[in-house]
Amino acid sequence: MKDKRKPPSKNPHSETATSISSRQQLIVIALVLVLFVVQVAILYPFGIDDVGISYRYALHLAEGEGLTWNPGGEPVEGYSNLLWVLILAGGKMLGTDIEPLSKMLGVVLGALNLIMIVMLCRRLWPQSRWWWVPAGFVVLSPEWIAWTVSGLEIAIFGTFLLVGLLGASLQGSRRLWLLSVSVAGLALTRPEGAVLGFVLLAVAYWLERRHVKTVRMSDYLLPLIVLAVVSIGLIVFRLSYYGYPFPNTVVAKFDPAMPSAKQIGWWLVYTLPLIASIVIIWQTRTSPKQPFVLWTGVALAIVQILIVLPVVPVMHFLHRYQIAFLPLLAVAAPAGIEFVRRRYSGVAPLTLGILALWSMQGWPAVWSRMQGDVYMREQQMCIVERLNALKGNPTVALQDAGRIPFETDLPALDAWGLCDIEIAREGFTPETILRRRPAVYVMSASDWDEKGFSPKIGMDDILINQPAFKNHYSLWTVCRGDGPPADWAYDYAIFIDHAWGLEHGFRE
Repeated sequence: MKDKRKPPSKNPHSETATSISSRQQLIVIALVLVLFVVQVAILYPFGIDDVGISYRYALHLAEGEGLTWNPGGEPVEGYSNLLWVLILAGGKMLGTDIEPLSKMLGVVLGALNLIMIVMLCRRLWPQSRWWWVPAGFVVLSPEWIAWTVSGLEIAIFGTFLLVGLLGASLQGSRRLWLLSVSVAGLALTRPEGAVLGFVLLAVAYWLERRHVKTVRMSDYLLPLIVLAVVSIGLIVFRLSYYGYPFPNTVVAKFDPAMPSAKQIGWWLVYTLPLIASIVIIWQTRTSPKQPFVLWTGVALAIVQILIVLPVVPVMHFLHRYQIAFLPLLAVAAPAGIEFVRRRYSGVAPLTLGILALWSMQGWPAVWSRMQGDVYMREQQMCIVERLNALKGNPTVALQDAGRIPFETDLPALDAWGLCDIEIAREGFTPETILRRRPAVYVMSASDWDEKGFSPKIGMDDILINQPAFKNHYSLWTVCRGDGPPADWAYDYAIFIDHAWGLEHGFRE
């Protein structure tokens, strides 16, 4: 008997009949979207302070100040999501507030991602009753839902990844244009996008050459030209506008000690059932109709892991840089379920239940992070109110250079270095802050009393113990809530420079 799991034709572009009806596809899409909307309603407050950096750049661009951190200051590319910033700036120019726009776009794009996962798996697994499992695994992942509504570019980046895989599963002009849109979008959205776009084209082309005798070069030539034009254009833009070819964030977050290895390890553990399914496909040669689609997705996920390894882990919690790649691994899940069903009849439903629980295991961490961020946002808005009451347009230095600089729009010194070229290249030292003598320093706060003040962030702790800081700055006010809900959450305090305070008639 002919093995129906193998492609009936050597042509990978052949449009073979599928046993999955359009009605079944619509039912799965509807159920997945209902689950998505319910969880979005729960996790909608989820956020991260970093998103304020993108918001601030978008605000300045919309106001005609250009892509600048501090209008009138030295240009620095402190964002790492150009296309997202441009979209938010466009929305602001049309009269839409930036933050709600970013979150709503995330919801819309997240829904689009789920629809594309269903469509892709219907094509890859037309003879499997488990073809819908990948969409279920993704939509039940709280990490994926949370980052979708975080306000960052994760959802649009995932969209371009899935557009590329969907394009690789099609034929003719649809493949050509979808691949072109994918690689252009990847390159414009994130710094590593150009590398991933090249990997997408190179691996798909190589795998297709391996399985068939002839491949139309035209299927990949236009996307390759588009990728080259966009990538070169970005380098030229950065050199002319900022003076260097890569975003400042690449330098600020890079650490050759591979600090993210532990987080990568947890990510691999989280995706273990999906990795097992990929191994099953490899060992049994059980593959979708277009095997190069699956292997291209795996290659993209592996390359991203290698890129993320030297990224400073404080910017990496909850799989932030890899969560968009979850669907690329999840598409292999039907092979794992089928493997279990064939060997242990009747166990497949139990396996599905375990897989669903496994995908949901991140709920405690995500819930804690969301509650902690809500708490910190309240203290940040308290600081914003106090800073806006100061006269003289003071320069504010701080570690959390996100929401507070965005909400106040005061001149800001990013002590982490993401939005500061000097600190990014030299690293944080007390001297880089103190020699600039910012009027205000906003510091993390964990404890304070009449005996002293204790910061929460290690860099703040280094700074506050410097004699020069003690001589020039005094504690003005503290914004404190009713006890942080997570051990990583903290309060904030404002320190005022003595000389600036005297000059502007400041009174404690």
